[in-house]
Amino acid sequence: MDALYLCPATCKLIQEAGGVFLIGLKNNQALLLEDMKFCSQVSKMITQSDQWEKGHGRIEDRHYELYDISKEYFEQRWKNVTFRSLIKVERTRINTKTKEETKETSFYISNEDSKVGEELFEAIRKHWQIELNNNIRDTTFQEDQLKTKEKTVSKVLAGLRTLNLALLNKLKPKNMVAQLEKFQDDFKSLLNFLREVYFL
Repeated sequence: MDALYLCPATCKLIQEAGGVFLIGLKNNQALLLEDMKFCSQVSKMITQSDQWEKGHGRIEDRHYELYDISKEYFEQRWKNVTFRSLIKVERTRINTKTKEETKETSFYISNEDSKVGEELFEAIRKHWQIELNNNIRDTTFQEDQLKTKEKTVSKVLAGLRTLNLALLNKLKPKNMVAQLEKFQDDFKSLLNFLREVYFL
């Protein structure tokens, strides 16, 4: 989940129901974030993983590190929550044209055992894809521009956007906007693509 949901009440509910949470750690929990940053500097790393991707005019390296925090001290407000794992993710992006490099570090905290580190890494990767998809819905499909009080209209259009996104992900265009414009200008190419993916 996003960092917005990191609070004792939410974590306690998930844990008491027998669930597992993996939540982003940001400045809305500033003290906990600072403690975990320090923990990642002084604690022994349990495991690590790297993932490289190239596309959309950039090369991206995501470096994952996992730490066992089951024996760390936490504030009294977290007494009903059992934190077990801390994940640190360092993302390095290189623009293939300008060679400009940017870096970003993120932290995630979980009640899952640190023995399943790869599963936690994979969950973060999938969550990152959800964030990317949401950005495409907002920018390319301009989802927030639709203003209607009709819930049925909103649901239908949301479903169509989801379908469009799923189809485009199969095609994997370098530029989604350009691909959509091509389909608008050449309807036959759209029909051919839909037949290729067995939609028609």
